[in-house]
Amino acid sequence: MRQNAIIKGIAPFLTHQCATLITLALAVLIGFLTLTPVTELPTTLPFNDKVYHLSAFTVLAIPLTTVNPRYALWIVPVIISYGGIIELVQPFVNREANWGDFWFNTMGTFLGTLIGCIGHWLFYRILRTSKQ
Repeated sequence: MRQNAIIKGIAPFLTHQCATLITLALAVLIGFLTLTPVTELPTTLPFNDKVYHLSAFTVLAIPLTTVNPRYALWIVPVIISYGGIIELVQPFVNREANWGDFWFNTMGTFLGTLIGCIGHWLFYRILRTSKQ
């Protein structure tokens, strides 16, 4: 029962506009972090750089695909292109372009899309059953 109350409380905020704002804010944050010169970043990060790329792009794909899985048709190519553009721009800001980073960005995009689609299915399934 508590789970249904939480879902009903979240439902009004799970809109296209809210998901778009969250996605844009995440994209700006990812852009800032990936295009900040290396000299300004902390040097003792606890994980491998690839984990950060995978995680960031996974989280970036989740909001819009949770609201509507059909958004994956355009959000996947847009996010993958965004990751590619970041890698192309990095040499101009004292960073290194890396194919490995691009592939982890791409894998994160697909993983986030999958999580968003599953989240959509679970969220709306719970919401429908709680209304009956």
